[in-house]
Amino acid sequence: MLFACKQEGEKDAGNLPVQEDVVTPDKTSVGKTDTNYDPATVNDALAAEVAVKLQELFSKELEIMTSDDRSFRMYALNMDQDTHEEVFVLFSSPYFCGSAGCNLLLLDDDLRVITRFTVTRPPISIEPTYTNDWRDISIYSEDSWRAMTFNGQSYPSNPSVAPILASGSPSQIGVLIFSNEASALPAKGYGF
Repeated sequence: MLFACKQEGEKDAGNLPVQEDVVTPDKTSVGKTDTNYDPATVNDALAAEVAVKLQELFSKELEIMTSDDRSFRMYALNMDQDTHEEVFVLFSSPYFCGSAGCNLLLLDDDLRVITRFTVTRPPISIEPTYTNDWRDISIYSEDSWRAMTFNGQSYPSNPSVAPILASGSPSQIGVLIFSNEASALPAKGYGF
């Protein structure tokens, strides 16, 4: 496997997020309009490009994945102070999740993988601070918020071993992505 967390025979934790309303690129889900989703997660053209990239990344594993395994949510925002947005890709199926969390990709504006995060749980906070010209990230892992800083090439891949945030929680002015809050608009789901 490329980077799936779930080991063969491992049972689903039962409390991990499951994406409903997964749609294929360029189609909206039945009963929902794009205005029902967080606008930063709605870009059918970009989702189609991301889907092609994911098919390339997981080409050897596609045959054993179910259609639910081949679902993702994405969030586009500028992480590095240039004029282009990077793309976070969150998986939430048992194939990409284990008891400690799920896999998350950060892709650059050319859809090259910057970082493959493991054991993550939404929400993820994109902080207003920068390290090496890239925004800091706070990820909840192992019952604590973890500080993820850019080292010049990527972020740490395993949030569970990253330092615990000194403040104990993310900044109040950070951007929460893939939020589970009832008041937040959900991320639009796509398939690959």
